[in-house]
Amino acid sequence: MATVSEALHIAVGLHRRQDFAQAAKIYQDIIAAAPMVADAWHLLGLLLHQTGQHADGIACIQAAIQRDRCYANYYDSLGSAYRALPDTALAAASHRLAIALEPDNRKPYANLGNALRDHGVMEAAERAYRRAARLDPTHGAALIPLAACLTALGRGGEAARVHRIGVALTPDLSLALDAWAKACLADGGAPDVAERLCKRLNAADPGNPERIHNLGLAKLTASTLLTAHLSEAARLVDCGKIRAALDLFKTAGLRHGHGNALRNYFGTALLAIQSGVIDEPVLDSVVATALPHLAANPGDINAVAVVCYALYRRGKLAVASRFFRKFSRHPSSTGEADAFERFWTMVQGEPRFFATLAAYEPRLLQRRMHHVLAPPRPDAGPIILAGCDEGYWRRFGVAFLASWEERAPSCALHVHLINPSGETRAELERLHAARPAKLSASCEIFDDAGLSNHQRVTYYTCARFAVAERLLREAGVPVVQVDIDATFDADPGAAMAAWPGWDISIMRDKRGRGPMRDFLAGFMAFNATEGGHGFLDLVLRYIGWHFDRGLVFWGLDQAAPYCVFDHLKGTGRAPATVWHDFERFPFLHFLKK
Repeated sequence: MATVSEALHIAVGLHRRQDFAQAAKIYQDIIAAAPMVADAWHLLGLLLHQTGQHADGIACIQAAIQRDRCYANYYDSLGSAYRALPDTALAAASHRLAIALEPDNRKPYANLGNALRDHGVMEAAERAYRRAARLDPTHGAALIPLAACLTALGRGGEAARVHRIGVALTPDLSLALDAWAKACLADGGAPDVAERLCKRLNAADPGNPERIHNLGLAKLTASTLLTAHLSEAARLVDCGKIRAALDLFKTAGLRHGHGNALRNYFGTALLAIQSGVIDEPVLDSVVATALPHLAANPGDINAVAVVCYALYRRGKLAVASRFFRKFSRHPSSTGEADAFERFWTMVQGEPRFFATLAAYEPRLLQRRMHHVLAPPRPDAGPIILAGCDEGYWRRFGVAFLASWEERAPSCALHVHLINPSGETRAELERLHAARPAKLSASCEIFDDAGLSNHQRVTYYTCARFAVAERLLREAGVPVVQVDIDATFDADPGAAMAAWPGWDISIMRDKRGRGPMRDFLAGFMAFNATEGGHGFLDLVLRYIGWHFDRGLVFWGLDQAAPYCVFDHLKGTGRAPATVWHDFERFPFLHFLKK
């Protein structure tokens, strides 16, 4: 029978050859026979951490520490496992304990630097990396994360010098280049360097799935898709690099079985769709991959969403709605709902849903306590409606009022606030008294205690539709719903005189970014016609139905009018619409959000 020492030696050999199952069994056998052997607990914990079972790994390493509290390597391994959770605070604390026990060891200083860099404490991370480099100045790989840290601190010239020294000191050049590339990718501060390094590594080892995947990440980072503001994406993003990234993710995932590659493949496609920078042939290619993938992985919500977006772009919203609901019955592959699942839960396109909605009375509206502080005058012209909470009113109200008075003189203004203070209500009454013919106001008291934060914010964006419907019915003049954090460039009321026979006016984003982003609620105008009333009434029922069931997420205020219009168009009852292109919108200047 082998001794404990011999058994450990065998298990470590298996562990190094990545025969994790056999190594784990021997470690467990040793623990069962000799539970005080700290090394067996530590090595089993390290194996569990390396195979992604970080919490179990932490428990085993802690058991090793209970048996030997003076071995620095145990604390260093514990820190690495905490970092993977991620819990960077506990990771840094564990690495510091290792340093206290063994202050002349380079490794825990380097690991402490990694944990601090994860935590965003770059100056402290730099100090830890420099200490590691001083303790072993011939260890070139230790300089690579130091250079990445310097890059993140904006010291690019110094970072480049440190990188070159690190590469020169590293016997395994590919290892150094790999570390350099991964550091650049992690920091996002040198996408061009990361792309060149990943391309060089991939050329040297073209069948390596990890390097194919990393090259895809480098292409994606260099495209600026991850950092460009959505309103600027079409102008700033390098679509060629996005296509290259998609091809590389697909190759790594389908041909080589890389675990994260397909997730990044569909995730990149979705981000490109929502940014309006994916063209139809590329989207068709992603859909062709998604459909067979879903046959084996029906819970991959990102693949489901890609197909839904493609159907939406083809004008088949009802089919997209059915497709989503078919696959949403399967457990999510991530174990939790993500943003795309919540988005598509709010999209309804099937005729039977709208048949139910026609007679639906939302319970949501019964919870509102509405107060008219100053009624509008029907002879004051079209009404601009600005609805928001008190916080937005405090931030943007003064500039908005000045802009309205200067540049939209043909329109009256109605301000509607949700849950305002007594002081703000009094302020609205004073503003009305100073402009009795042009400014009116109302407020509502709404019990939002049962709503989550995103539901609460979504309610604030949706409540103005109910106010617009009331104003349209009572004043009998057009109502123009606008965002209060915008300023006027031109007078929409003056332009309306040239709109013949219109029911609604919509600001539209023509980039095919989805039913949650196609119609923009920052400007919607409703005329006091049968078509205008009917459209607005159905939008309110749509919003109320989703709130009553808790199916609410950001974008409902835009999904509702889009889906209602799509349904009415499909049944031959579309309202007469005046369209405006968001990118060339004439009336308002919108702040970046």
